Amino acid sequence: MNYLNKIITTTDLEITLSKKYIETLYLSTNLYEHVEGEATPYDKHLLALNQFYDSLPDGYKYLGKSAGYEWYDLQNYRIGVLIDFDISVRAGWYTCVIQYKQSYLFGLSNLRKEIDLPFLQDITKYHIKRIDVTNIYKSSKDYLNGYGVISTFRKVTTIENKGKIETKYLGSRTTGDTVRWYNKSKELEAKEDYRKINLLSNYFGDIENLYTIELELRRSYLKRCNIDTLDDLDKVYKLYKDIVGSIRIYRDTEENREHIRLNNYNRIETLKFCEYEKYNRPKSNRKHFSRKYFLERFEKSFERYSNSFDIFDGFGLDSKVELLNKIGSIVLGGELKDLSVYVEACKEVKDVDKLYTKIEEEKEWYYME
Repeated sequence: MNYLNKIITTTDLEITLSKKYIETLYLSTNLYEHVEGEATPYDKHLLALNQFYDSLPDGYKYLGKSAGYEWYDLQNYRIGVLIDFDISVRAGWYTCVIQYKQSYLFGLSNLRKEIDLPFLQDITKYHIKRIDVTNIYKSSKDYLNGYGVISTFRKVTTIENKGKIETKYLGSRTTGDTVRWYNKSKELEAKEDYRKINLLSNYFGDIENLYTIELELRRSYLKRCNIDTLDDLDKVYKLYKDIVGSIRIYRDTEENREHIRLNNYNRIETLKFCEYEKYNRPKSNRKHFSRKYFLERFEKSFERYSNSFDIFDGFGLDSKVELLNKIGSIVLGGELKDLSVYVEACKEVKDVDKLYTKIEEEKEWYYME
């Protein structure tokens, strides 16, 4: 973030009104922690499940089953409970997920004190799975068009409509931290979300010239920043100032692009979304291993799996070679989490191209603590 020290001319965006709030909040809690007293695993599971059903107020709506969860719709949130007894007992964790409605979150003046929790009112028992910090602002200037972005994100994606930029994505969702900057007015008109239109119209007067700068944080990234439960909500706001506060925008001219290419940030007049405040992230203990390590692991593990499963049924000789080369290149790149992912893929798909696509979707960076 060296460019922040070099930029000397920074002003705020010209806005008339703004609203910063938590727009998306997904929590998870362990139902076993809400059961008092000692009990056998089976009895404890039943007690936790009964407590879950007892917590459902009158007027709830059953939404059905999805991804192993039973889902229910309540006034302020949707709530899902994992219904697989064996998974819960083995893990010692009976997962319950709460997804809050945006209209409810918008009306909270102090989320930490006012939030509606389904069980014990102990915020340390509720873990953050995803949280989006949103700032909606009204401005007569369209900074999405005619302006470039300076940030620590390597990837910037733009979405245009009829030659005009309506959305800019900074970063990738796979990293757990993403910034979305978009024309809120256009989104509301396209989706015809009348509930949200009425909500924002009451606050801003109308929905004209509304824009959103939004930070999406997922659990993988939050854990790396030492953020776990609702008790860490203040840290989330500080992280917002660190990430969004470090973003600068500038007039997209040939002269300014040349200054950036030459690293002459002190010659560029920029604008900021908010004040920057550094967030002190804990040092990582993760270690990267050599290509030799991955090669040895690949040879041993893949041989073991290939002997256990007849994974090459349906593949010709050339396809087998191609498959091994592709999987081997991924392993050597240090992107292998578990070879079982590839085995399951082989069992499901008998086409190398489709298989490789599936592998690309499933792979994760491999680290060892």
